[in-house]
Amino acid sequence: MFYEQAKRSYELNVSNFLENIESDHEIVRLILKELHKNLIIITSGEKIDLTKQARHYAKAHTALYLLLSSLDPEKGGDIAENLARLYLYVQNQLVEGRDRDGFKGDGNIVGIVTDLLEAWEQM
Repeated sequence: MFYEQAKRSYELNVSNFLENIESDHEIVRLILKELHKNLIIITSGEKIDLTKQARHYAKAHTALYLLLSSLDPEKGGDIAENLARLYLYVQNQLVEGRDRDGFKGDGNIVGIVTDLLEAWEQM
């Protein structure tokens, strides 16, 4: 019973949060910020317990999935294609670089997402 109540409350809060965001541009910005935050934690080199590590990886993968699914190749053309390649590269590095003892992938993924976020915020 408590689980169902908590789940409904969470879904209502998420729904209300998204309704208050006025544009798709802002939604993408928030997703990029969340991805950036989690990538910094993942690549920091700090030892984190496996539960927290899994949470940060899950959030990063979710953000990447949302970003990939928001692309429209017909309208976006080469830009959408290039963004997809970058998102898939970051995703691939997360998969290949995950290790119990810390991140072993390309640490430049933070810089890639930083550049994307800064460019997005200037639009």
